[in-house]
Amino acid sequence: VCAPTATSFSLVVPGPGAPKGSTHNFIGLPEVPLDQFKCQVHYDLGLFHFVAEHYNDSFHHFTQATALFADLPANPKHCNVQGSTLQAYTNSCSGICGRSTPVPQRSLLDRFMQATSVAPNYQGVLEVLGEDDLSHSLPRYLRHKLQVDLMAAPPHTTTQGLFFQVCCHNVVRSVLEGRVWEPSFPGHLVTAGKQGALYLLQLLSAKLSQLTSQQRLSVHEFLVTLNLQEGVSGALVPPLMATASLASLFTHQQMIDMWQGVEEESQAKIMRQAMDVNHGVEAGDDASLTWELIHSHEPVALRRAVTRYTSSLQQQGSSYKDILDLNDKWDIPVPIRITLVKIPSTLHRFLISIFVAKSQELLQSKSWGESCDLLDAALKACGEVAEGDRGDGPRLYKQLTWLKLSHNIDKWITALPHTDDGGSGLASEAKLCLMSLNGREEALPWTAVISRCVMCLVNARDWEGVASILSGLQLPQPYLPPMAILRPLLAAAHILDSGNAHHSEPPFAHLWQSVVTILDHAACAPRKPTSSKSSDRQAEVLQLSELLELVYCLKEPTCLSLLCSLLGSLYNKLLGEPSAEVHTQHSHLWLNLPLCTEADLNTVRETLEAVVAHAIKFFPGADHVSEATATSWHMTAADLSYSTEEYHTALCLYLTAVFIATNYLRSDPGDDLTVMLVGDRAIRRMVRCCMNLGCYTQAGLLCQFVEPIDYSTALCCLQDRSGVDAMDAYYHCLWDVTLIEFIINAHQKKGEIHRRDAALKVIGQLEINSNNNEEIQREAAKVRKHRLLRALAKQYLS
Repeated sequence: VCAPTATSFSLVVPGPGAPKGSTHNFIGLPEVPLDQFKCQVHYDLGLFHFVAEHYNDSFHHFTQATALFADLPANPKHCNVQGSTLQAYTNSCSGICGRSTPVPQRSLLDRFMQATSVAPNYQGVLEVLGEDDLSHSLPRYLRHKLQVDLMAAPPHTTTQGLFFQVCCHNVVRSVLEGRVWEPSFPGHLVTAGKQGALYLLQLLSAKLSQLTSQQRLSVHEFLVTLNLQEGVSGALVPPLMATASLASLFTHQQMIDMWQGVEEESQAKIMRQAMDVNHGVEAGDDASLTWELIHSHEPVALRRAVTRYTSSLQQQGSSYKDILDLNDKWDIPVPIRITLVKIPSTLHRFLISIFVAKSQELLQSKSWGESCDLLDAALKACGEVAEGDRGDGPRLYKQLTWLKLSHNIDKWITALPHTDDGGSGLASEAKLCLMSLNGREEALPWTAVISRCVMCLVNARDWEGVASILSGLQLPQPYLPPMAILRPLLAAAHILDSGNAHHSEPPFAHLWQSVVTILDHAACAPRKPTSSKSSDRQAEVLQLSELLELVYCLKEPTCLSLLCSLLGSLYNKLLGEPSAEVHTQHSHLWLNLPLCTEADLNTVRETLEAVVAHAIKFFPGADHVSEATATSWHMTAADLSYSTEEYHTALCLYLTAVFIATNYLRSDPGDDLTVMLVGDRAIRRMVRCCMNLGCYTQAGLLCQFVEPIDYSTALCCLQDRSGVDAMDAYYHCLWDVTLIEFIINAHQKKGEIHRRDAALKVIGQLEINSNNNEEIQREAAKVRKHRLLRALAKQYLS
């Protein structure tokens, strides 16, 4: 078969002896490959029969063309058939003629449509989605539509867990494409639990070998981001660390960072065991042994690894360098390190060093149980040293005991106030530790241990014990500045707790002076150049950052209340504007104290905000403190937000204070106790917050809480038509007849008959009649106050 060209059809002059007439030149034409020619002919005949509706003949020709087209080279010169078009015609004819193509031979889109519309219970859809995760050939909207359909499908029409499996495939497709994945997926993962996390990780692990370096990076970022979502870590991290291919995407430090999301010790233990199985090597070269030393956290495995490591060093004749050099992240307290240097046994020195270092490492992730297990192993190793060559073994044993006590105190303080343990046992141990500072002991606790012991006694409310013990002890120089504020703070807290507090008591003046001095130095430090003498004086004063660190260890309500009260009173005095003052509890304690201070107003404000935020974080309600104290903290925080025009935050805090003061509406918002705790000033600020937020109806109704009712503000708000809250939606919260009559009159003038009738229905209720006795009127007001406060809480606090 030859293909004529344009020059083939030109006229040729006949030569001598040739027949007369013109002929065409078909000599030397290019030859057409037979397969291309047949494919094109079958395709054209198939089109002809398809148009003529001879579908059986058309299917025959299309089938022949499909078989020939599969063997053609890419972009054939003499065949203009498109593969997708040919496949579409073949599928159409096969459907009409009842000759279906086997499912495995169909395109991915056809198999997807078959699985979602024809196959029972979506059979085969996961295999199709798994292939498309890498090929990205299915339209994304079809996958999303399948997910939506499964969410609404009845349980009997789908297999169990199919919805979550489809969600996993869709998220994997988005991650591999570099697109934003669905934000609701973490919630589905938390619902699915450990089995769901295992399915997701198996899905990613099966595809990991086929991914590019960029896609591997996307998978790494996806898992890190997913781990940050609330409630995900406990289910995701343990199987992740047990999956070798995925665990190889993370460094050791990233693994440690992911531990922090696992709060339960049992989960943390499972995770670390998974890491040991995944990365540990029973025996082998030095690199694998070093890897096991770095990543294992089981005392038995560590002892075995350290023993092998020490033996290998002896066999190689290498110098005994410090085992802590294997990981620059490891660190142990300096006193323990100094004592360890004097231990003659290399094995025991290495064992204790690595046990203490890994204990400190686990302390960062708050894995208290495993941290104490490692310290117990260190104490056991230290006991072995003490039984052999005595040396510094007893000193080291005492230091390790203090370190374990510090860890236990950290665990107890972190659990406060949600623990039944009063800390009496730890307080006794802390006293014994502090008593070793009397100068008779060779081994002395270091500053960090002293700080933990003192804070243990403070939070255990053993204030007299702290004062009596520390009064006759020689404290290290670094701990003198903290004691300058702790001594007056504990003395003032003891007086306040006894109920005989008066502003003339010396501890309150000493506490005031100590805090003012700290704030003065914080304000002067950036401005004034420091000489040697001034720097020495500043070294004797507690830094503001150190004060905040001390506050963050405080979980005792009386001490926190004193600091909030002092800082609030100092802020109000520096402000000098009564209308902008913040609420303070026990403000009478600081009335006649001097204000000679260079403290910056913003510094005082930021310090007050930090202390109040810390108090509210751990005591959000009146479960562990009195209603007056909890209400006071929220009122202070609300006033601070109000002064910076953060009206929404301020309104939320004011509402929270009202709910705490009323015991969550179990008492009347208008009774004497609630009025004393909250006051009209807070209600007026709530009104201003609502007005600034554009909720004028809410502001007008809140004016009913003020005694006497602020009619001028209420009527102004109810007349405003620019509000964003629905006016008639709050009519059932009205109880003042004057305001109801004003609303009825306003609707009548504007021709708003429907709203007028709604207001008339409210005023027609018998319990709000002004002729009723006071008890009935008070009960009616109470019911409507609760109704309004619940509506506001639903909008602002939910």
